[in-house]
Amino acid sequence: MGQIPISQIVIGERHRRHLGNIDALAANIGELGLLHPVVVRRDGLLVAGERRLEACKRLGWKSIPATVVGLKEIVRGEFAENGMRKDFLPSEVDAIRRALEPLEKTAAQRRMRLGRTPSGNFPEGPTGQTHDKVGTFAGMSGRTVEKVAAIVTAAERDPRKFGALVEEMDRTRRVDGVYRKLKQAQDESRRLAVKPVKGKFRTIVLDPPYSYRQSLAGRARPDYAVMSQKQLLALPVAGWADKEAHIYVWAPNNCLPEALASWLRGGSPSPPCSPG
Repeated sequence: MGQIPISQIVIGERHRRHLGNIDALAANIGELGLLHPVVVRRDGLLVAGERRLEACKRLGWKSIPATVVGLKEIVRGEFAENGMRKDFLPSEVDAIRRALEPLEKTAAQRRMRLGRTPSGNFPEGPTGQTHDKVGTFAGMSGRTVEKVAAIVTAAERDPRKFGALVEEMDRTRRVDGVYRKLKQAQDESRRLAVKPVKGKFRTIVLDPPYSYRQSLAGRARPDYAVMSQKQLLALPVAGWADKEAHIYVWAPNNCLPEALASWLRGGSPSPPCSPG
């Protein structure tokens, strides 16, 4: 391995069509240095590291650390670098975030002591900055990194209740669905902790958490605790109502027929219904 002038490196036909966020990679290399040299053939043809090469160009580098190999088929090297690697599990990404946050906090405090950033603004807070940096590294959005952190933290606080969520997240690599389950479980715990007020009332407003069998078109599925049809129909509405009472119930537009039919049958909340 040695330094090679960037002007001598030739980029031939490549199979990667989109280089992604080169500015973020350049900022990372500018801060930490080039951790993985590019790979070239003896004739200067690039084998692996096109993104790193482009980032170093944007940093104004004239030469770059490179490993020289005697590989004839460039596609083999391109596949080996991009196809044979293993992505980090979501829980592993969170471990990286935890390790980085103290470092980012120290760096932010140092920048604060030095004053404003070159743009004239005070530096960003360490938490959001760390989420974005880890997300760029792991191929996630900063918001997804936050969701992973919430799932892992909940599992650590209550392994019996939430430990399986981390296992599911790592197995499926699906963060949003598992995060929704976490929020529903947490909301259910809060709901169960509420003590009902005793007595009868002349005005009752009901906003049942309908359990849709699938998400409404164009809308995200609820991340709050829902109730099954059986649970909704079992609500003791008659026991809450005074002899003469006004009862108002909320229902989505596509559930209005079922809601009206249910109340006309006997005053029970409407069962959940499929979007249509």
